[in-house]
Amino acid sequence: MRIGVFGGAFNPVHIRHVQICLKIPEEYGLDKLIVIPSYNPPHKRLDSDNFFVRKSMLEDALAGIPKIEISMLEYNSKKNNYTYEILSDIAAEYPDGQLFYIVGGDGLEAFDTWKKPEVILSLASLIVIRRPDYNATDKAASELTKKFGARIYISELTEADISSTYVRTLVALGETDGDLSGCLPHSALKGVLSGRYGEMYGGFGKYVDFVRSVSGEELFAHIKRTVLAAVKCNEKAGLDGTKVFLTALLHDASKEMIFERTGSLDEKTDILKISADFIKELSNGRLDVEYYKRLSNTEYYAPCNTLRTSVLHQFTGAETAQKVLGIDDAEILDAVRYHTTAKADMTMLAKLVYLADKIESARAYDGVDAIREKAKTDMDGAFKACLERNYAYLKAKGIKIYYLTEEAHSRYCAESDKA
Repeated sequence: MRIGVFGGAFNPVHIRHVQICLKIPEEYGLDKLIVIPSYNPPHKRLDSDNFFVRKSMLEDALAGIPKIEISMLEYNSKKNNYTYEILSDIAAEYPDGQLFYIVGGDGLEAFDTWKKPEVILSLASLIVIRRPDYNATDKAASELTKKFGARIYISELTEADISSTYVRTLVALGETDGDLSGCLPHSALKGVLSGRYGEMYGGFGKYVDFVRSVSGEELFAHIKRTVLAAVKCNEKAGLDGTKVFLTALLHDASKEMIFERTGSLDEKTDILKISADFIKELSNGRLDVEYYKRLSNTEYYAPCNTLRTSVLHQFTGAETAQKVLGIDDAEILDAVRYHTTAKADMTMLAKLVYLADKIESARAYDGVDAIREKAKTDMDGAFKACLERNYAYLKAKGIKIYYLTEEAHSRYCAESDKA
């Protein structure tokens, strides 16, 4: 009996997962394909409480596909599960079965880092689905074959550039149009649109609603594109996904707010309040009552002489995140606070959001495509290239450069020149 094993978070299940379940049994003559949603995989930050949401989506998406069995194996174990443990359990259940484990090209290239790879390869052959931007699949297969005597088959099916993280981001942003419908199978999309799966991902709804309320249509579209660009950059950077999402979402949250100076905290810091006109504009029910009250009463601090400049919103954005939305994560606040100017000594999160803001899909300037391409493999290098390009643009236009940008350019781009 030829048995395929397809494990993963399926958070959420997307069209490529369905295509794998349709095509791989046919391509390799499998008698059964066991699909195993993860309980709480050791290599991902995943809320195990949403297991049944993910399982429900799988059932909807895979309904009617023959030879499929959705397994409760990981859930029933109630612990972190490694692939070698799962395959050992299945091998024990099917002692005469021939096992085939399905893995993406990215997983194959990192296979040496998996727990007990030699045990996995002694229990099962590997079926590899190529992934875009992973170019060492054939080399990795050859090396594993030599090292472990692995039996590796590279499928004719090539995985499209869709990730569960990207789809999850679309859902969290409330995207229900073409982008999402092109990623989710129809049955799962219906579940999302009907609210049958609840608020699946991260509880971001209140933050998305706030940003939508205080932003015009054009600005909010830019913010959504920046979030998607940030998530894309993070596929290789591997930072905390929640921080990446929230920072990118909030980076321009105060950009269209109108501020008035009410005094000074000291010789370097102005005290600002949101103008009565802008507050009045929000009084028509656009905004949650609690957030409306906080906005009305919040005292903002910003560097002197930044009022009505293009850099003000980075400072007021951080203040909004902290004082209105209650976000106290210092790394998120720092990344919002310097996303426009950059600064010396930036965290990787701050670099990523600075970069995403300037390479989101609607940006069109000389060199942007090259920076986007670089970001796929070298996020830090792409950040430096983006900073250099922005600095050169400001210089060429004769625009006064804010001192933080000068310091950032000196720190990162001069450093790159020496390298």
